[in-house]
Amino acid sequence: MMKTLRAAALLLFAPLLAAAHEVPDHVIMRVFLKPQHDRLQILVRIPTVALIDTLFPMLPDSLFLDLKQTNEAASMPARVWVADLLSIHEGDTLLPRPRVVKTMISRDSDISFNTYADALAHINGPPLPDNALVMWDRSMLDVLLEAPIRSDQSDFSLVPRFGRLGVLVTNYIEFLPARGGRRDFVYEGDPEKYRLDPTLPQTIGHFIAVGFRHIFDETDHVLLLLCMALMLRRPRELLGFAIAFTIAHSITLLASALLPGPGPVWLPRVSGTLMALFIIYLGLESVFPATPARFRPLVAIASGMVFGSGFWFFFEPLVQYGGEHPVAAALSFNLGIEAGQYGALALLVPALALFFRFTPLNRAWTMVFAGFAAHVAWHRMTERAFTLSQVPFEWPTGEVWAALVAAAAIGVMVTLRGRKEAPGQ
Repeated sequence: MMKTLRAAALLLFAPLLAAAHEVPDHVIMRVFLKPQHDRLQILVRIPTVALIDTLFPMLPDSLFLDLKQTNEAASMPARVWVADLLSIHEGDTLLPRPRVVKTMISRDSDISFNTYADALAHINGPPLPDNALVMWDRSMLDVLLEAPIRSDQSDFSLVPRFGRLGVLVTNYIEFLPARGGRRDFVYEGDPEKYRLDPTLPQTIGHFIAVGFRHIFDETDHVLLLLCMALMLRRPRELLGFAIAFTIAHSITLLASALLPGPGPVWLPRVSGTLMALFIIYLGLESVFPATPARFRPLVAIASGMVFGSGFWFFFEPLVQYGGEHPVAAALSFNLGIEAGQYGALALLVPALALFFRFTPLNRAWTMVFAGFAAHVAWHRMTERAFTLSQVPFEWPTGEVWAALVAAAAIGVMVTLRGRKEAPGQ
């Protein structure tokens, strides 16, 4: 109790830099989590500028921290801005708030938090001497915490809550399972609750659900399916187009998952612009059909490639939540995409058929539905094209070129085969 009162007094009455500094533009959080027997050990490094509304004891007439008083008072902001923001589940049970074991002020140039072993050795080592000069905005608060657990083999999940510490917060999370290995996570802001070491069945179930929801969360996909259903009223034609679209986007998605490293930064913007363009094209085709039937497989494959790349750009930052099962995550995500896609078509086709059966002026209503889809897509295409114009160009890697050429070759072969089988069209 006396230590808590002393820390509060130091924070309130020591020479102060400011009563409440501004929220920083960019905060980098580094967190290690390691279960050991009956406790979960947590190491956190947080910039002191992210300790919002914390009052820093300063040396008189300077911008340097009073390290002696700051170290003595650091446990309070560690509890408020670290321990209180760590929500960890063991199975379905929320763990109690982690206990602050030790704190230490470090310079931002210190590199000990690059690995768990170095970070643990650092925080258990000697602190900076009291007379060291450390600027308040160039310092880090290192925290060692512990939380009781039932078993180090349990299923642990994290609910991120550090996103409020800055305008942009980049989190580097490393989980070290008791059975060995490591799981690395890098994300901005606060994603949904995620498992730190998911099993294969958990990965499959999670990513099927993610893929299914993605179809209905992104209106681009719903608009494309609407235009497909309007353009191809015969079930056989629609099914053939949908299958070709599915094969193309599945190959593109899974091939992208195997490519080493990210592609050029302009690729996602090109993909988004082309997605909107294909919606406009299919919307116009549903009202003013001009493409010969023999070329429709090429349209299906080209649009599938574009939407498959869009699926990948959405999936790529999520694959880390699949743990050591990235291939299963990609396959499951694609399976969820297919389930959502064909589920949406199973609802759209009967609904449109029923609507057009009892509604006169079918062509006029087709123009209304297709015009709405094309109108929305037009605005999105122009917005994305403008964003694309602001991005510097760089050539893709050889692997990306290989994937593009292979997909284009498949499209040409399918189209030529279609022309050979239907020479009279």
